[in-house]
Amino acid sequence: MSMPTKTLFFFLIGFSALAHGLYAEDNPATKLGRGIVNVVASPGEYAVQTAKLMKDHDPLTAYLGGVFQGTTRMLQRIGAGVYEVVTFPVPLPKKYKPLMDPPTTVDALQDSRILESH
Repeated sequence: MSMPTKTLFFFLIGFSALAHGLYAEDNPATKLGRGIVNVVASPGEYAVQTAKLMKDHDPLTAYLGGVFQGTTRMLQRIGAGVYEVVTFPVPLPKKYKPLMDPPTTVDALQDSRILESH
């Protein structure tokens, strides 16, 4: 990765975390931040889906299933993220509610206990 690309990447991650954490209520800024987080952190779905499958399956099945389910969920997150970034000023869905549950990949990672919140 070139230096400008790295700088942009870290700026987006920092902005995403800031926008994601500052607002308790859904509003345009939350929607924009959530969209950016979903696009930037979407590859984390591989870890989320693998962790979910590890609970009930052997490691090989979990890893292979994690690749397929992670790819599907990652593409969904990217689509939802792009939609939210493009439409952030518009209160759709109603009152800026998230399109996905959990709302971001970061939330999904925390729900899967991959990231421990302190």
